[in-house]
Amino acid sequence: MWWYQTKKFKINFEITSHCQAKCPACPRIFFKNQWDLGNHMKFEDFKSVVDLNEKIAKESCCYFAGELGDPILHPDFHRILTYASSKFDIVEVSTNGGARTSDWFHNVVMKLKNVYFHFCIDGTKEDISSIYRVNVDFEKAFDNLLSASKADRNRAWWIYTKFDFNKHDRQNARKISKDKNLKLIFRFNVSDFSVDEHDKMQSLRLL
Repeated sequence: MWWYQTKKFKINFEITSHCQAKCPACPRIFFKNQWDLGNHMKFEDFKSVVDLNEKIAKESCCYFAGELGDPILHPDFHRILTYASSKFDIVEVSTNGGARTSDWFHNVVMKLKNVYFHFCIDGTKEDISSIYRVNVDFEKAFDNLLSASKADRNRAWWIYTKFDFNKHDRQNARKISKDKNLKLIFRFNVSDFSVDEHDKMQSLRLL
């Protein structure tokens, strides 16, 4: 996978299938009876894979995408993240942000200078964001975003997915991001959940 921001290859690690969220379009919800939702990759296994590909890692982005589970909910994630930071050129973490503490996020951004957090929060209020981010503590997630951003706004991004249900909220998100000096990035919704038809047509033109 090509990381367009820095022209690096992304190597994706799905290190856990655990997540507190129940997002409607998530494969964990669709196929919940087809795998163990409590699996975690062992640190030793992660280290072994990275060590075997050390030369590639030095020039690549380690990507914890959270497609099957939120990486920050891995019980040994801090250890994994610290090791990844020492071996990869860049580390990217995609999360709903609704776990761990604001101090943890702040300290990680301060200490691990090549780690980027992408906070996937799809609204400026709980009643909007939770339409898709079901069972995620909105206040906690947003506090964690603010804390990480205070450490370095360029490595703590607010990723706002454009659904039909949050059309009316996007301008407010722009205002809040400006007022709080947050790096806000809108992205297209590529699922069939609450599709914004205008955005869908725009995204298809990009293919």
